[in-house]
Amino acid sequence: MYNTVHTPFQSVLNFIKQYRIHFLVWALFMTYETVLVWLLFNISAHPMVYAAHYLVIILFFYLHANLLLPQILNKRAKLWFIYLVVAVFVELAAYILSHYAVGQLLLSFKMVDPGESKEIVLPYVLKNLYRGLNFFGFSTGYYFIKKYILEEERTAVLEKESLKEKIRLQQVEKELISAQNSFLHAQINPHFLFNTLDFIYHEVKTQSSKAGATIVSLANMMRYALDAGQTGHEVSLQDEIAQVQELIYINQVRKQNELNLTLKVEPEVLGLRMIPLVLLTLVENMFKHGDLQNSMHPASIHLFVKNEVFYIQTTNRCNVASTLMSTQHGLKNIQQRLDTSYSNQAEFTYEISPDKVFQTTLSIPIGLMR
Repeated sequence: MYNTVHTPFQSVLNFIKQYRIHFLVWALFMTYETVLVWLLFNISAHPMVYAAHYLVIILFFYLHANLLLPQILNKRAKLWFIYLVVAVFVELAAYILSHYAVGQLLLSFKMVDPGESKEIVLPYVLKNLYRGLNFFGFSTGYYFIKKYILEEERTAVLEKESLKEKIRLQQVEKELISAQNSFLHAQINPHFLFNTLDFIYHEVKTQSSKAGATIVSLANMMRYALDAGQTGHEVSLQDEIAQVQELIYINQVRKQNELNLTLKVEPEVLGLRMIPLVLLTLVENMFKHGDLQNSMHPASIHLFVKNEVFYIQTTNRCNVASTLMSTQHGLKNIQQRLDTSYSNQAEFTYEISPDKVFQTTLSIPIGLMR
C-alpha cells in the first residue's frame, strides 16, 4: 500500500469538494444580488469591490454560526440571553466597521470612485445594520439546521451501534447454547465411561502393570478435565501440574520413552491458582503439533515466577505436517479465556522461529492468582 502525499493544491481541492454546497450557494447568492442591482439600478463596480465586501459577509456569517452561538447556547448559562444580545451588538458593530475599513482600503487602491466614498453617518450605519441583521438571521438558521442534522446523524450512529450490540449479544447467546450442547454431548454418560475404564483396568493390570497404570492416568485426566469444565473456577496450579505429569507419562508409554521432554517447575509456583486447562492445553498442543522425539531439539516446559509475575514457557520443534494443518484454535481459545478471566492483564504470545522451533510464553501477575 502506497502512502498518499497531499500537496497544497490537492488540499485545496479536497476542501472545495467537502464544502462544495456552501461554495455553490454563495456563488448563486452573489450572482443573484449583483445581477439584480445592475438590472434595477444600473449600478456596477469593480469585481474586487464585490469580492471584498462579500468576504466580510461570509466571514461574519460563519463566525456567528460556528463560534458565537455554540459558545453561548451550548453552555446553558443563566444569563445566556443577555450574553447573546451583547455579543450580537458587538458583532454588528464589528461588521459595520469592517465594511467601512474595506471601503477605505479599496479607496486607497482607487477601486472606488472618490465621489462615492462613504462616511460613518446614520444612513450608512442603518443600511449596514439592516443588512447585517439579515445575514445574522440566516446564520442563526444555518446553526440550528446544522445542529439538527448532527443530532440526527448522532442518533443514527447510536441506533446502528445498538443494533450491532444486539446482533453481537444474539451471536454470543447462540455460541453459548452451542457450547452447552457440545458439552452435554461430550459428557453423555461420564459414569459409564469411568466404569468401563475401571473394568478394563482390572482386566489388564494382571497382564501388564504399565497398561493398567496408563488407564489410571487417563481416567484421572479425564475426570479432572470434566470437573474443571463444569466449575470453570480457578484451580490449584499444583493439581493441573499433576495432570500434565499424567499426560507426559501416557505419551512416554505410547512412544516407548523416546520423548525428549522436560518439565521444570519452580517451588514458588505450587501455591498459586489459575483458571483450569490452560497449562494442560499448552502441553497437549506440544504433543499434537510438536516433534518431541528429536534429540537435537529437546522440548521443555518451564513454570517460574520472576518480578511478581508468573510465567509458563514452552519450547518444542515443530512437526511440519501437523503444523500446516493446525488452525491454532486451542491457542486462540487460551487467549480469549485469559482476557476474560484476567481483564487483559495476562499476556500470551507464541511464535515459530526460522528453524521451525515453536515457543509460547504466558505471563500473569501473581497478584491475580492468589
